[in-house]
Amino acid sequence: MKMIDTEDIPLCVDLDGTLLRTDTLYESLCAIVSQKPSKLLLVVAALFQGRAFFKDAVADILVPEIESLPVNRDVLEWLTQEHASGRTLVLVTAASYRVANKVAEQYDIFSKVIASDKNCNVKAEKKAKVLVTLYGTEGFDYAGDSKADFAVWCESREAVVVGNPRFIASVKNVSSVAKSFLRKDNYLFEVIKALR
Repeated sequence: MKMIDTEDIPLCVDLDGTLLRTDTLYESLCAIVSQKPSKLLLVVAALFQGRAFFKDAVADILVPEIESLPVNRDVLEWLTQEHASGRTLVLVTAASYRVANKVAEQYDIFSKVIASDKNCNVKAEKKAKVLVTLYGTEGFDYAGDSKADFAVWCESREAVVVGNPRFIASVKNVSSVAKSFLRKDNYLFEVIKALR
């Protein structure tokens, strides 16, 4: 029986709440309110075109300054070690591709970026489908932090989880948890993530 080398299994990493301790859509909206309030009507109009279109429209108006966004230091340090060991890291996010590409430039550890555009919101089942198409069932590991990630963990080989102890325990019902990072509950953040 052939042993699987972890370096051969890509590690797919969520952005909002996993790599970052915030939601980039929320950060973008706050920045638009303070820096470009004249664009708020465009933002409101985009709301009626669906989530994917809305996120793309917001990112078209403004991408937040990535270096100012709070990062999960423990997660970043671990990902940097994984990258240094030769592992392939893929940034996979429901955030706009404009935001995701800026993050990948800021943290030069990702070899590929998969993100939402105006036609597709890469979240939950859609994210899982994209990753299974690319890597096959159990052909990737996935780092995430929310209920929407259960669809992805069901298809992954192993889970990396950011969350409270109860959430981490719940992930163990659908996937083998290889690593976990504790996070305090933030109700507002969870509401924002759910709306995405």
